[in-house]
Formats: sequence, structure tokens, C-alpha cells
Amino acid sequence: NNLTKSESEVFDLLLHNKNKLVNFDEIADCIWGDRSIEKYSEYAITKTIERLKKKLPKHSVHTQRGVGYILISS
Repeated sequence: NNLTKSESEVFDLLLHNKNKLVNFDEIADCIWGDRSIEKYSEYAITKTIERLKKKLPKHSVHTQRGVGYILISS
């Protein structure tokens, strides 16, 4: 699975917080760092998660609508 830089960073964040909710702000900070406020895009975050879900079928990423995502370990 070839993950992009942002996909890899988001996956690491989710993995580090396995079974815990990671909210949109935390993901934005992960992707854009200091520029997250000016770059913030819920659409971009959603698309990154969608691509991750397709590339990582062994992992289960659950959506908490309007809040964030949870990586469920099996």
C-alpha cells in the first residue's frame, strides 16, 4: 500500500490513538501543522480518510459524524 505523506501521517495519528476518537482539529494539525487554521478543510480530511480506508482494508476506521474518526483494532 503506497500511502501519501498526509495519509501516512493521519494513519500514524489514528494508530497512536487506537480505539479513541481523533477529532477533525487533531487531524488538521497533523496534516497542515502550524498552517492548519488557514488550510483547514473538512473536505480534504474526509477525502484523506476515504483513501486510507481503501488502502488499509485490514484496519477498521469508524466515522463519528461531524466529530472525527476512530481506528478500531481487531
